Amino acid sequence: MTCGISREPGENTGKDVGEGSVTVTVNGVPTLGLEDRRYKRLYPELRTASLPPAPLGQGWTGVFATSDSGTDTEATTTVLLDCAPDRGDLLVTVAVDVGTNRGDTPIDTPERRTAFAHIATETAANASRRYGCDAELGEPLKATPLPVNEDEYVAPADTEGTCAGIAARGKTAARAWESERGTAPYETCVLGDTRGDTTYLATAHYGPYAEGALHDYVEWAGDPDPTETGQRSGVLRNGSYWTMADCPADAAPAFYTFSTPRDEEKGRRPTGRTRWRR
Repeated sequence: MTCGISREPGENTGKDVGEGSVTVTVNGVPTLGLEDRRYKRLYPELRTASLPPAPLGQGWTGVFATSDSGTDTEATTTVLLDCAPDRGDLLVTVAVDVGTNRGDTPIDTPERRTAFAHIATETAANASRRYGCDAELGEPLKATPLPVNEDEYVAPADTEGTCAGIAARGKTAARAWESERGTAPYETCVLGDTRGDTTYLATAHYGPYAEGALHDYVEWAGDPDPTETGQRSGVLRNGSYWTMADCPADAAPAFYTFSTPRDEEKGRRPTGRTRWRR
């Protein structure tokens, strides 16, 4: 289910209100019966910059991400609901697009970030009731954290968040950008050289994002399906390394990738966007 509203520049009003849109999508997890799966994403894209998004926290399994394409600024909030047994799960995605001509962005003030994220948590609560999900909900949002920015890096040896445990040293991995560990369905660790250029990206996909990543690599790119071959790790056609891990409570396996910007460029979908900015 998808619902969207948009705002267009005012005509004959003497005031330009700027362009913008809000799109809310509720998906069942796992996805069932999509036609033309080879040419469609299973779930809405989590629009992120090249740096790690932030876990939503406050009892929610979710993430807040931002992206700036140069012509507009986008903020995406996702909330994953762990429904009662045998009922599947629900993924709520809220994508906000604000044109750069407004002079401000969705992340300029804590109030605006939280207002956008609040749409996702309220929609998730309503969806849980409507579809009989009966999920344990988080707390009312008091704040929404900012994603990591370019100045917030640490030495790889000092990582404590999503980069913790990744062995890295040398000139090609002298800096690490990480978010805090939290209950998020999508996590990244970005490694960079002494100049601040991105050299490696480690990504953890859980739930719908693991399903979506496997779909992209197997059904679109033509890599072997690890669920059929029994493989637990390997190298994708674009040069990225991958591995899988079992999750508790009969949850779907997690899917992890380790890549370079060049790998990501080779493996991106025709309708996707490349977001390596540094």
